[in-house]
Amino acid sequence: MIAALVVMFVSYAAMVRGAHRLTARPVLIGIACLNLLVLLAPVMLSTDVFSYIAYGRIGGVYGWNPYLLGPNAIGADPLYPFIGAQWVHVPTAYGPLFTGLSYVLAPLKIASNVMAYKTIAAVSSLWSC
Repeated sequence: MIAALVVMFVSYAAMVRGAHRLTARPVLIGIACLNLLVLLAPVMLSTDVFSYIAYGRIGGVYGWNPYLLGPNAIGADPLYPFIGAQWVHVPTAYGPLFTGLSYVLAPLKIASNVMAYKTIAAVSSLWSC
């Protein structure tokens, strides 16, 4: 992890130093490639996506209110072991638009749900370019 951070810092420093020579095309291609890499990589450092799925399943599959119940309410659900331990008792803090979207995605299998959220994140990132 430290080696990766050092490589990232050195790469960043090199890019800042030579930024005046870059055109938009290689920068946008680089951003697209990095988004593709994140999209295809497994979930590693955060279990947040599993909480999003859990809140959607609470409301969309089980018909309960995710603003009142945490993921522990669906302890028998196959998703439950993937949820971060610090969040299992916490109701959703996300707004109704995001929570409504999670209801729509709730019937999908876990892997499909993860890919859907990762795709939403990649498209959002690319849209901001």
